[in-house]
Amino acid sequence: MMKAMTMQDNANQVVRNGKKVSYTTNLNNQSRSSCLQWTESFRSRFLNELCCCWINPIIFTAYQRKLTVNDLSNIPYIDKASVLLHELYSYKWLSITTWNIIWKKYWKDYIYSSLFLIPILITNIAQPLLFRQILLNMMNENGSNTVSYLYAILLVIAVNIKTFTHRQHLFSTDRLGLRMTNALTMIIYKRALSLKLTSLKEFDTGHIINLIVNDASKFEEMCKYFSYLFEGIIEIIIIFGLLCWIIKPIPALCGYALFPLFIFIQLYFSQKFSQCHQKIIVCTDKRLQSFSEFIRGCHIVKFYNWQKPLEDRIIKMRENEFKNIRYASHFRAFNSSLFYLSGSLFAFFTFGSAWLLGYPLTIENTFPT
Repeated sequence: MMKAMTMQDNANQVVRNGKKVSYTTNLNNQSRSSCLQWTESFRSRFLNELCCCWINPIIFTAYQRKLTVNDLSNIPYIDKASVLLHELYSYKWLSITTWNIIWKKYWKDYIYSSLFLIPILITNIAQPLLFRQILLNMMNENGSNTVSYLYAILLVIAVNIKTFTHRQHLFSTDRLGLRMTNALTMIIYKRALSLKLTSLKEFDTGHIINLIVNDASKFEEMCKYFSYLFEGIIEIIIIFGLLCWIIKPIPALCGYALFPLFIFIQLYFSQKFSQCHQKIIVCTDKRLQSFSEFIRGCHIVKFYNWQKPLEDRIIKMRENEFKNIRYASHFRAFNSSLFYLSGSLFAFFTFGSAWLLGYPLTIENTFPT
């Protein structure tokens, strides 16, 4: 026990002093080196990285026997918490906002991970067009089977490209978001260690936990979904042009008339979800603060027999917190249901307006669209 406390004190002292740790020794102590770092070290191993073959040794080992800690490979050097702390701590946090620091540090990595959306965008548009060409060639009496097979091969290639690139995009954005969250968590941890006792009394455990869980995690969510905003706008514009070419502009405009309504509903749900989230943060902060006060003054509580009133107070706080969490979950469920219904509603209004206006609805135009 004393040995563990001594090791923890030494680690905290290293973090307070900001000294650079020797990572060579730590890597040698690991039973296995980082397979992902080995894959990323050479450009010739791009296919290995694209197919996620670096995880195959762990999967094969898990198939043969139960995994242990020694079977897991080490994390890459750039993902280590100490390295992330050393990279971000050099910035002037008093004069620069957190957003600017994160952008200056990770904008290149974020643009690299967003580049995977380009083949995803191309394949999303190419798949229905290739399927339409297959139908047109099959319905044509003079159509060639060779051309149909060629379109089918291109369709299979497009599906595989989308599968691999989409998986790489998710992995790279999730990994970058975790790096941001871990770096900010280490910054908060180091600042908490450097505070004096007089200043530390103004902060409690609940406040620090809220900073890590609610504030630092926002960067991870932003990293996941922010790139889809631009990709979605570009895809909507291109698909609108294709719909005007395939089924004429007026039915396409009737279908796209739903988008302003969807935007207003999304804004309403996001506003309500933000309000519920702020209430959850306040309730969580109060509950954790009450727990901290209860732990600090447990002797006084037992002396005056205040266990039952404090228990009722904490239970009431938890009920208020769960109430806001349920409201937030309801709004999130409505938002998700709108996302899945939007495609069907868009197709219904587009083809319904085309049928009412007398435009021909053929198989090669409606089914791929």
